Amino acid sequence: MLRRVVRNLPQVFERFSSALRLSVFRIGYPSFQCGKGVILKRGARLRMVPGAKLAIGDRVVIDRFATVDSEGELSIGADSYIGQGTIIVAAERITIGQDALIAAYSTIRDQDHGISSAKLYRDQQKTTKPIFIGDNVWFGTNVVVLKGVTVGAGAVVGAGAVVRADVPARFLAVGVPAKARPLADSE
Repeated sequence: MLRRVVRNLPQVFERFSSALRLSVFRIGYPSFQCGKGVILKRGARLRMVPGAKLAIGDRVVIDRFATVDSEGELSIGADSYIGQGTIIVAAERITIGQDALIAAYSTIRDQDHGISSAKLYRDQQKTTKPIFIGDNVWFGTNVVVLKGVTVGAGAVVGAGAVVRADVPARFLAVGVPAKARPLADSE
C-alpha cells in the first residue's frame, strides 16, 4: 500500500500543480474557459492578450514545454493531447476538435508576415486566416499547419509534413508540401 502511494506521488503533484496554475490563469483572464481534468505538464505555457479568448475542453493534456498562445480565439476540444514542445498561436482563430492527437514539436499558426522588399520583415503587416482541425485527427511529430487550412475529421498528417492546403476527412497527408490521399482502413 505504501509503495503504491509513493509511486503515485509524482502524478498527484502534477495534477495539483496543474490545477493551481489553471486557477491562477482563470483569475487573471476572465475570458479563459477550462474544462475538468485538464493537465498542464511542467513547462507548458498558456498565454493570452487582453480581449483574446481561450477555451480548453475536459481532460485535455498539454505536454511539457508546449506553448498555447491566443491573440484572437483558440479552442481545444475535449480529450485532446498537445505534444511536448508544440507551438499553437492564434492571431485570428484556431479551432481544434475533440480527441485530437498532436505529437511533439508541431507548429500550428494562423498568421504570417508580408514579404515585400520595401520594408523590414518585422515591420510588415501580418496576414491571418482561420485554421480548423476536426475531431479525431492525428498529427505526427514536427507537423507544420499554415494559415487558412482545414483538416477534416479522422485525418492523419505524417511526421514532418507541411500542411498548406485543406486535408479532407479520413485522408492521410504526407510530405513537404503535404499531399493527401484517402486513408485505407488497414492503415
